[in-house]
Amino acid sequence: MRASLVTRRVAVVACFAAGLASGGALRALRAERGALAAAERNARDAIEARLDAGSALSRLDDDTAALRALLSPWSQLADSAETAPLRARAVRELAAATSGAEVRDSQGSHLGPVTSIAVLPTAGAIATASKDRTVRLWRADGRALGRLSGFSAPVEALRFAAAAPRLVTADAQGQVAVWEIPSGEAVAVFDAPRSSLLSDVAMMPRGDGVLMAAGRAVWLRPIGGERTTLVYQGNARAVSLDVDSQGRRIASGHEDGTVIVWRAEDLQVRVLSTASGAAPESPPVALRFRPGTERQLVALTAAGGLRVWDIEGEEWPIEARELDAQSLGSLSFSEDGSIGAALGDGEVLRLPLGGLPALRFGLRGPRTTALGFAAPNMLVVGGSDGSVRFTPLELGPGELLGRRPAPVLTGAVDSRTGQIHVLDDSGGLAVLPKGPAWTTPWIDDEPVRPTVAVASRDGMLAAAGTQVLAVSPGAQPESPWTATPLCEADAAVLSLAEGPTGRTIFGSASGVVGACAADSTKVLSRLDAEQPIALAASASLIAIGTDAGRVVVVDPAGKQRWARPERPDASPAITSIVIMDGGDVIAGARDGALRRFDARGELVGGWQLPGCALGTIALSEASGRVAAGCADGSVRLVRFDVPGVEVLRLQVHRGAVTWCSLDAAGETLTSAGVGGSVVRVPLHEGDGAFWAARACAWLRADPALELAPISGCRSAQP
Repeated sequence: MRASLVTRRVAVVACFAAGLASGGALRALRAERGALAAAERNARDAIEARLDAGSALSRLDDDTAALRALLSPWSQLADSAETAPLRARAVRELAAATSGAEVRDSQGSHLGPVTSIAVLPTAGAIATASKDRTVRLWRADGRALGRLSGFSAPVEALRFAAAAPRLVTADAQGQVAVWEIPSGEAVAVFDAPRSSLLSDVAMMPRGDGVLMAAGRAVWLRPIGGERTTLVYQGNARAVSLDVDSQGRRIASGHEDGTVIVWRAEDLQVRVLSTASGAAPESPPVALRFRPGTERQLVALTAAGGLRVWDIEGEEWPIEARELDAQSLGSLSFSEDGSIGAALGDGEVLRLPLGGLPALRFGLRGPRTTALGFAAPNMLVVGGSDGSVRFTPLELGPGELLGRRPAPVLTGAVDSRTGQIHVLDDSGGLAVLPKGPAWTTPWIDDEPVRPTVAVASRDGMLAAAGTQVLAVSPGAQPESPWTATPLCEADAAVLSLAEGPTGRTIFGSASGVVGACAADSTKVLSRLDAEQPIALAASASLIAIGTDAGRVVVVDPAGKQRWARPERPDASPAITSIVIMDGGDVIAGARDGALRRFDARGELVGGWQLPGCALGTIALSEASGRVAAGCADGSVRLVRFDVPGVEVLRLQVHRGAVTWCSLDAAGETLTSAGVGGSVVRVPLHEGDGAFWAARACAWLRADPALELAPISGCRSAQP
């Protein structure tokens, strides 16, 4: 028996050794297979590199004819008189209906992140560069035309000449190429000086020379010449470059935050700085002369600042804004002179100059890495996944209606006259945009200094301490407004709402929700250790938002219908609340969460607005839009019938948004801020993908249209 046991142990050891041997053999086989696969990949790459090297660098594949037809002066004759109106109508309808939506040819997208976008407005052509070692060419309506291939490294920069159909490209290895766009031929290919340090390129307006920022210097290479000339050498590495449309001025941005501007005729130099106020110097990663005003130079800094200089005027920036801490440095101009910038959080900022509000687009999809503007008013966006999206812009430029030195508490829009009534915390009241000057209502020879105010049918409701007031316009348009005491609360009033049958609903610091009418006060509800900081009322219910994050709904008699959550759980405070016609409640929390509850208190939808410390919301049921005002000065737009989707972000104020309003059609936003500004921005119908189905249905129903492929309609087809 002992011998049998020994025999078994020997067998076990032998099996174990055999297992080790087989495992080692298996690992060796896997390693060999991996080596063979790597060798195969290397061989394939080498073959492809040789094929690319053997082919012409400027090959446009099979699309040269289409590109030549686009850019030739007689290309408009390609469409017959019968088809041209149909095509124009289709483009207009699609642009109006899919503003903010993706209109993309998926087969024409890049295989790597988009690094740069250039636009040739005179020909309606767009070029996009990518880390996939290609440059793709597009029409302004989003149709892919062709590509330039054969690059030995990722293409990092490209730029059109201002007055000639030539394109310059620069790759990661410092190789520069100049292309004749109609023929697709490379008229010059050379290595930049200090090619490993090449940062940016630009073309002289007539396309007869290339400017290069490499190392600390700016270099000029004439087309057809063999010699590269040193134009300027600074104290720090040059990171950005531009030349004006006349070729008279050249500007370069350097890592030490300086911007050098010099005249081409005599090289007279002027030094500017990106430092402004409390903002330190930061490298100008994108630098452009503003079209149409060659005196203005615009820089986007690495720290997210925007600087605009009048290079023939004062040295200080004529405009300076801090945009975002993680700007990527892609900068472009639209037809109306607005500035477009790609931000590090994947969004796009459209910034009119002169103090008008900025419009921040929360585009869905991948992170934005590059952008450009193409006629007519089309935004071209490149993504981190290689996608190229064409987004028609249908927003108006906005209007600054008025500004006060004190924070504006609330406003009301008169549906009959369209006038806007606003009230600030110093008691100042005005009718905008045209009306009497700012006035101050008085009570017993004392000015009203409200702490809380909301709009009402007849004017405004306000509270000063424990006193609840009705602020009403005078009998004549020029008459001063009056403040009438309504009731006295038991503690400081935190929130107000206009209730049914002429009652005013208030919430006090003691947790009491009450109603006052005809000099009497009635307690409707008492909250246990909570404060009612947001109120809304309708004919059938009163909605209360608390500082503990609860939404409590009671009937006009004060009987509780439902509460969510049922007990306080220290959630972010509910700062604003609205009631829909059907009894649904939309509540906004301080952490940027918007939630929709039905009449039974069930959660039926929600949105999370990143970076929004929410303070106020407005509703337009006819359009299905909700506007949310945030502490960062932005107003976010969502659709309450499309949960989870943020349509648009408008950066309209420099301080927290204290009040916002949407008209019945949802086409105009009016907002006020803690900085005292009152702004109105038109929101045309196309602000998202929600209108795409209508345009796509129209396009599919018209057999005469031959705008194929319209890829934005593919997902909408049954």
